[in-house]
Amino acid sequence: MDSSALFSAMLCNYVQLSRRTSGYVPPSGVLKDPLDRNRSAQHEYLERLRQIPEKLITSHVIGELTGLITSRLDLKGARRIAFWRASLDLLTEWSVREHLVRVADLFEVDDLRGLVSEIGPADVGLIHLARLQNSTIITDDESTLAARAWSLGAECCLIAQLILADA
Repeated sequence: MDSSALFSAMLCNYVQLSRRTSGYVPPSGVLKDPLDRNRSAQHEYLERLRQIPEKLITSHVIGELTGLITSRLDLKGARRIAFWRASLDLLTEWSVREHLVRVADLFEVDDLRGLVSEIGPADVGLIHLARLQNSTIITDDESTLAARAWSLGAECCLIAQLILADA
């Protein structure tokens, strides 16, 4: 699961939980379409992810989450703490497995070596992990991550495809 897809899941989860208490609504555009301002799509997204038996991420994904939360959300104090608590509860509930993918290991794979400097170790690490584990990357990054994954023979599913599957 890409950092943007995990961030979206964490935010959808937090919005659902806080709707009952504080009524937090993220700024428009923080979630990409079809999730932005669409409660039913947000619910469907979380339900689809819950059905995936094994959720894998790399350590790079965790590293990117803090940046995404800081740059996209204006959460401070108690609200930021509540967001992280809800998110950690979600990651625990889903038994998300974090894999260490060393950048040095990516340089040892011929068709990935040049990509590290081009699209970054987080995306290349996900492609590498998906190929090793025979798993599917979930992302909203069609132009970079998904396009590269598909061209390298890794399976990739866009958030919109996941929500609309069997709809």
